Amino acid sequence: AAALAKNEEADAVAAAEEVAKEVVEAAAATEVIVKESV
Repeated sequence: AAALAKNEEADAVAAAEEVAKEVVEAAAATEVIVKESV
C-alpha cells in the first residue's frame, strides 16, 4: 500500500507540473498577444 501511495503521489506531482507548464505557456502566449496589440 505504501508503494501504491508513493506512485499516486508521483502521479499527482507530475500532473501538477504539467498544469503549471500549461499555465506558464498560456501566460507567455497572452503576453505576446498583448505586446503585439499595443
